[in-house]
Amino acid sequence: MRRKVVKQGAATLMISLPAKWTKQFSLKKGDEVDIEESEGNLLIGAKKLAKEKTKIELKGDLGMESANLDILALYLKGFDEIEVSVDDSKIIKKIQDEILSVLIGFEIVRQEKNSCVIKEIAVPSENEFENMVQRLWFLAEQMGQESLETLEEGKTNLESVEYMDKNINKFAFFCMRTLNKKSGKRGLYLIINNLELIGDSYRMMAKFITKHKVKPSAEEIDLLKETISFFVLIKKFFYSRDKADAGKFILKYKKLKKDFENAKSSKISSCLSEILDSIADIYPNI
Repeated sequence: MRRKVVKQGAATLMISLPAKWTKQFSLKKGDEVDIEESEGNLLIGAKKLAKEKTKIELKGDLGMESANLDILALYLKGFDEIEVSVDDSKIIKKIQDEILSVLIGFEIVRQEKNSCVIKEIAVPSENEFENMVQRLWFLAEQMGQESLETLEEGKTNLESVEYMDKNINKFAFFCMRTLNKKSGKRGLYLIINNLELIGDSYRMMAKFITKHKVKPSAEEIDLLKETISFFVLIKKFFYSRDKADAGKFILKYKKLKKDFENAKSSKISSCLSEILDSIADIYPNI
């Protein structure tokens, strides 16, 4: 579909919207649409594309087990209001205590014995989206750096690293929800998903070390240092898009894959290997 650009006034350029599309979403004079730049293109979305209300039943042992994942899935899909029916009020308490703490803007606005309504009550501005993406990169790198510094001091308490993953989840889930509501930028969605997975792997490593008071071997410390260095490279390439940085990243990845293959198998090296793979999966989406 092509449209001719029309000049209006001294500097304003305009195009018309397809009549079939405007009728589909009942757009009229004065309505607002979302416009987003994406790699030289403009993506135009009708406000009514946003998913609004939905209902879900969470009952029995399965409802208790799946509650957090089910609510998270609806949040990521972009629903703004979720009516939840339960047969046990403990399910509502679980949702309140566990999953809602990492869903930005979502709160229980009405609650009864066997039901509740979860609603989006606050929406960060569009400018905050870029800040949250930057914050994700920072936190993922910080989890590695703080783990390294603590372990090099001979300490094994990494509870502060575990807690950082909660913040990574919070920002990642919000960014993924925002991208789903706006559509487009699948590459960025996958990058954010991998940053969230990196946080999960660091949390599992930190939890294991803290719980069992494990002091990593010299080899494991070296692998951690190399993993952090590898992450710094992909972060630099994400912002620079410089081919020289891409070349360094590819060479580093080949070397690290061999290092991990030759390393002694352990819970720590396994977690670091998962982080390595998540970092590598970011590259093709930049």
